[in-house]
Amino acid sequence: MILTNTNETETDIQKLLMGTIAGGRINNLLLIVPTNRKIRQLKKIIIDNSPNSSVTKINLHTLGTLTNTLLRNEIQFNDLTEAAAGVFIKKSAEKTELKYFKNYDKNMPPGTLSRIKNVISRYKETGITSEILLNETKNLSVAEKLKAEDIANIYEHYLDYNRLTNTYELGDIYRGVLEFKETLFEKHFRITFPEVQCTLILGFNEFTPLERNIVSLIGKIHNNSCYMEFDSYEYNPNIFSGLQQSVESLLTLGFKRITDLSEDNYAQFVKHLRLFLFKNGKGERKDFSDQMKIVRTFDRDREVEIISKEIKNLIINKNVDPGEICVAFNVIENYSQLIRFAFQQYGIPFNLTDRIPLSDTYPVSAIINFLEIAQDDFYYKNIARAFQSGFIDMLDIDIPNLISVGSKLKVVKGYYAWKNTLERAINNVAEEEDNYLESDINRFKKALNDIEKLNKLLLPFKKKLSIDEFWSSLLTSINKLNIPQLLIDNPSEEDEKNIKAFSTFLDTTEEIFSLLKNEYSDDSKFGLDFFLDQIKTACRQGRFNTKEKTDYGVLVTTLNEIRGLKFQYLFLGGMIDGDFPTRYKPEIFFAECYAKKEKEHIIDERYLLYQTLLTWSKHLIITIPETDAGRENSESTFIKDLLKIIKCKETTDKEYLQFIYSYEELQKLSGRITKGEFEELLLEKGKYNSNQIKNINRKIFVDESRLRPTDDANNYNGNLLDPLQTDENNNVSEDIIGEIKINLEEFTEKEFSVSELEVYAKCPFKYFLERILKLNVEGEPTEEIEAIELGSLLHSILFEFYTKLRLKNKNLKNCSQKEFSEALDLIFSIASNQIQKSAFSSPLAFYDLEKLTGFGGNKEQSILYKFVNNERNNIDDFTPKFFEVSFGKSFRDQFDIELNSQAPIEIDGIKIKGKIDRIELSDTEDKFNITDYKLGLSKSGKPSKSDFEEGLSLQLPLYLMCAKALLKYKFSKDFEPEFIYLYSLKYKNSDFGKNKANIIWDKELDINKNNQILIEQSTNKIKEYVENIGKGNFPLTQLKDREKKVCGYCDFKAVCRIEEQA
Repeated sequence: MILTNTNETETDIQKLLMGTIAGGRINNLLLIVPTNRKIRQLKKIIIDNSPNSSVTKINLHTLGTLTNTLLRNEIQFNDLTEAAAGVFIKKSAEKTELKYFKNYDKNMPPGTLSRIKNVISRYKETGITSEILLNETKNLSVAEKLKAEDIANIYEHYLDYNRLTNTYELGDIYRGVLEFKETLFEKHFRITFPEVQCTLILGFNEFTPLERNIVSLIGKIHNNSCYMEFDSYEYNPNIFSGLQQSVESLLTLGFKRITDLSEDNYAQFVKHLRLFLFKNGKGERKDFSDQMKIVRTFDRDREVEIISKEIKNLIINKNVDPGEICVAFNVIENYSQLIRFAFQQYGIPFNLTDRIPLSDTYPVSAIINFLEIAQDDFYYKNIARAFQSGFIDMLDIDIPNLISVGSKLKVVKGYYAWKNTLERAINNVAEEEDNYLESDINRFKKALNDIEKLNKLLLPFKKKLSIDEFWSSLLTSINKLNIPQLLIDNPSEEDEKNIKAFSTFLDTTEEIFSLLKNEYSDDSKFGLDFFLDQIKTACRQGRFNTKEKTDYGVLVTTLNEIRGLKFQYLFLGGMIDGDFPTRYKPEIFFAECYAKKEKEHIIDERYLLYQTLLTWSKHLIITIPETDAGRENSESTFIKDLLKIIKCKETTDKEYLQFIYSYEELQKLSGRITKGEFEELLLEKGKYNSNQIKNINRKIFVDESRLRPTDDANNYNGNLLDPLQTDENNNVSEDIIGEIKINLEEFTEKEFSVSELEVYAKCPFKYFLERILKLNVEGEPTEEIEAIELGSLLHSILFEFYTKLRLKNKNLKNCSQKEFSEALDLIFSIASNQIQKSAFSSPLAFYDLEKLTGFGGNKEQSILYKFVNNERNNIDDFTPKFFEVSFGKSFRDQFDIELNSQAPIEIDGIKIKGKIDRIELSDTEDKFNITDYKLGLSKSGKPSKSDFEEGLSLQLPLYLMCAKALLKYKFSKDFEPEFIYLYSLKYKNSDFGKNKANIIWDKELDINKNNQILIEQSTNKIKEYVENIGKGNFPLTQLKDREKKVCGYCDFKAVCRIEEQA
């Protein structure tokens, strides 16, 4: 359909256009199209078809760029960017006395602000002023009236900001141009287009009221033939009724309908769609199976994989230019990341046109996170996010160490909390008994130095600044952090995106602060909160595209972007209800009288489908993901309507399993068929050489080795000294093996703690990661006291308590009430001092400490009271004598000066170190007990007989042996071990107290003989473990109840892949 202001009765727009181009008269023609993409395509067509493929001037515009140009001939103004609009709408909302939105209390969510901004912009483009909107509220319900009044008032404040900053958006530009009289409009038109004799308006499917008036002004210009081409068919209102309304409105403005001669040239597919698509009556079902295919896939991932394979096939086997291929989605944000990953994997060049929010990019997030360090007072997550982004120079700040130390010392935020805690830790550090933690003090010093360095970097932002001062400080910090250089020096697949994001960020923030200076005086100063609020708002609204490469790659875009374009091959994806057609959701912030109705919505969606189906010439492939995140999708109703009138090939993703277009797919195939089939298939096809096949087979061997039981040991399932197979001769690793062997032999000469040998007993591989490689999985800092910390605090309190009682020669057993009261005073005094030194300050820590000292000051409801009372009521003939008894290389600042040894205890040359919580001596015989404090132990939680038999529980048997040796050295006589006690300090009354942990191997033997059996079994296990460590044997755990014993709480499960072996 064609509308014109001329006296002609018929024409062919395409012939008119191509004739003008071929005749070299393109400067006489003005082309107005709906999108910038259409401009780029037409520009290429014009240049390619012009004489000598060259032109001096092309008059190509959208209505937006045309009116912007015309208005600038009359007045000067600034273009309002999305980012600036976002800031203005937020400030406008904050200024408005809200009624409907009053619950937001000046803190409206970004998503709500964005929607209100879009509504106001749309009001502007359609000519609806705030006054008109307020006037319409009279006819609305109470709730709708309040909502419309709020938006109208925000609208008015928003306009104030526009006026203050002289910024115009599209609706303002339309309004400004329409304020021209016809003569002024024609004057500026002729200034801009002095040679234009004909205007073609192509590809539109609707006009707003303001746009119709602008088109009317163009049609009234003298010596300017105006033609508008619409793809409309009045006998199918189910598609074209929306467009027909626009056409009818233009007919009242002086245009007339004439015959479109080009309609006779429509392809059969297009004619068939125009006649029958979405019609209720049953039309003829034509067969387009040779040109059209529908593929149903399992999910979106598989969908994009199939699209990638089809495109790869077109490019490689059919020699199709990638620029002739388009992949289109209605909701492209569901596919952007999938497309990027898959196309890069398959080596497909592409242009992806989704507009990226600044706030979603890594360089911008890193800068914001850096400023948030100061805003949120050194919150550890902001520190980590900023400096681990890869876009900020580390400046020799060791972030992993800083976070690790924060986790260890329970520092979450607060500059002075970091500083004071680190200083206190450096001064009071008590190093752990395991030698791999001996460098803690150096880590603390490094963390303190880094936190002070970070504070110095952020000092400029800790005071109020003027807008110019903040901008200057921000640029200085960006340069100190070396962000521009890092963007250049660290190449990645997203270089262009990251550099564009950074440059757009600088332009956007500079623009925002420049506009804000119109509102505030030069001497106005603000805190960091104000500046960050503006930056975050701008970055949420600000979007950018990476520059599209001309004639490069497959176009991946939205359906709206391809209106009026032509491709040989079109992939139409995401054809499910909700994606296309989208569900009808009227914009709730539009006043009821202006909101789009459901019928209008579905007509618009149908017309969009129709326009999309016109864009291919050789082949159309439609894809349907049947599930999404485990949920079943509903196939698009448009597919059902299409299949009513069209026959096409229909298939599923299973058809594509045999096609291999990437090295990753080759590896997947190798796992699905036998080795012989795999080699035969690939050599037959000749696509991959023998080295590639060997490489994959080697990976299969490695993977299978990891799943084998330990009796088939090799270096892939835990045996370090098995020959490493690293090349065809399998012999290059002999030197490496020799070096490993020497290192392991040296390692076995060290002092072993019992706890680390228990780790080996439960899982040798975990021991290898933890103790040989010294890997450490750091948890996030938390202010909650962990059991190990509370246990350490309790150990310190009880050690000091009993040491002071011993100096006073006091015994709690059967003590008097006075002595009991004095003991309570002593232990609570010690506890108070120890807690103060520990500096636990969070509410969670307070709860745990209340359990220790008594809820609400009630000491009788405390662990300490229960302990002293329990000791008083002890009725056996053993008395606690020695506490925190250490042997071997130990660095704890608390050990018993009366019974300890800096030398380790040796078992057949194996050095053992450790610390016994408590040794009790018999009042009547040369016998002793050992007691081990347990904070979280319940009565059912003591080691089982099988734990001792399997060598999983070594601590108590070995401590019996070690205590016997230490006592003999001190007293020059033998003491025999009696009982092993686990002392539960759990707050629960039923669990609290001492519990025997001895194992009776033979009921006919006395306790001494049973203890000897226990000790002998445990020492044999220790020798076995150390021997295996020396041999380099570190397989995965083979425990039957591994999940309960070790895997359930292991940090290395993701590394070991034990689940695969299971």
